[in-house]
Amino acid sequence: MMNDLSEQMKRSWDGGARNHPYFCVASGPQYLGDDIDYDRYYGSGEDAVSAMFLHAGWTPGERARALEIGCGTGRITQALAKRFAFVDAIDVSSEMVRIAERDLANIKNVRFHVTNGIDLKKFPDARFDYACSELVFRHIPSREVIRTYLLETGRILNHGGRFAFQFNGKRAWDVARLFTGSKYVLRSLYSSARRYLGLGHVDPGYTLAAAWRGTRFSATEVRRTAELAGLMVDQFIGEGSDQMWVIGHKPASTAGQRDGR
Repeated sequence: MMNDLSEQMKRSWDGGARNHPYFCVASGPQYLGDDIDYDRYYGSGEDAVSAMFLHAGWTPGERARALEIGCGTGRITQALAKRFAFVDAIDVSSEMVRIAERDLANIKNVRFHVTNGIDLKKFPDARFDYACSELVFRHIPSREVIRTYLLETGRILNHGGRFAFQFNGKRAWDVARLFTGSKYVLRSLYSSARRYLGLGHVDPGYTLAAAWRGTRFSATEVRRTAELAGLMVDQFIGEGSDQMWVIGHKPASTAGQRDGR
């Protein structure tokens, strides 16, 4: 079942990356089509990472290593690379990773990986000082996968390491969610119109609904799962919203392990 889900996500995000890769990451209408303001796009990643560190009140050490889950085209990755000695960035989509490697070719302290989109098994224990994910967990259509990522974060973080993850923390289905879904249906129609008018190819494998469908994961569930993973939640930002940030850490060890600070 997990293998089927992995393949579904790969097909969806590969299709999106072949058509509107920057829109699939940032979802603003200014990122549709071919006339992309790349400075604005990647600048928004810098703003997002600055906010992560502002809320966390933490500065990485000189040798600190970061993991980004769901890197897409590298919007967040390039900002992380300015703050960490090394960044590993993963994504389920080989097409997204191809674009990220092209766009960030001049950044030497980043390595991109295509993964199965459902776990972090490729990384050893205590590998990282920081783990983050923006606009990713809220689009994963499996609570089990989200739970696995949290549990695995407890394994791959060093003692004293930090994490910042974004979830759909809505407590119940509501009208706003219906509106959001409708907006992306309209984007799909836009893509169809472009293909019909000969303004741009739209790959038939791009299934918009599959790419954007996700599931909720409440603050209570996050805290409970984090505790099972040996992690501590420090704060929720936007609790109860569909863009809920969770900031936390892995408690420092009394054995003097490296903590990345």
